[in-house]
Amino acid sequence: MCLPNPEIEKIYVPSDTRCASYCISYTSEPCHAFIWNRTDKTCMAFGGISRNVEAMTSDVEIYNVNKEGCTNKGYFYDPNSNTCLKMFADHNNKKTWKEARQHCQVNGGDLISITSKEKWDFILNFTSCMTSMWIGLKGNYWATNTTFENIYGLNVHDIQLNKFDGDYLNETEADCVRIEYTHNYVLSDFSCNIKRKDTYLCEILMP
Repeated sequence: MCLPNPEIEKIYVPSDTRCASYCISYTSEPCHAFIWNRTDKTCMAFGGISRNVEAMTSDVEIYNVNKEGCTNKGYFYDPNSNTCLKMFADHNNKKTWKEARQHCQVNGGDLISITSKEKWDFILNFTSCMTSMWIGLKGNYWATNTTFENIYGLNVHDIQLNKFDGDYLNETEADCVRIEYTHNYVLSDFSCNIKRKDTYLCEILMP
């Protein structure tokens, strides 16, 4: 289930990461904690962090969304990649890459820099229901100023970073990158100032 109904208190999801994604992205109220039952693969999101006795069993894993330094509303901390992430999705207010980055910065972070295989794997799982998202890659550099390297196991034919957007031939900046799992090119660049997308990934860097 990729887009669970926010009114349903208990839903089926295949992993704790998907449970986190549901908690953060699709609940109508602020989600501060979630419980994922690894036996029946069900997820429950909570506005507060009070827990009942029934939840305290060996089959249930309880997670807090927040970590010190990663406490902004809606951000999720993944300990395996040390990533503090939030996915923004607003179909009514699409943003250019530059606007998306500015919004991330105002929100306390930046567009995500995917600089390790561990972070890449986490992103794939966390956002697998989405189709096209801005990320923090422009030209050959991430938002952290780290040089881009294909360390993700992607085939060379899955990447098109040619600083060209055929829809906007007069665009002087066409090297802003989006990730899209269902496209011929998983990573490809587009106009930074004109092309608009409704989804983008922000992160707060962890020490």
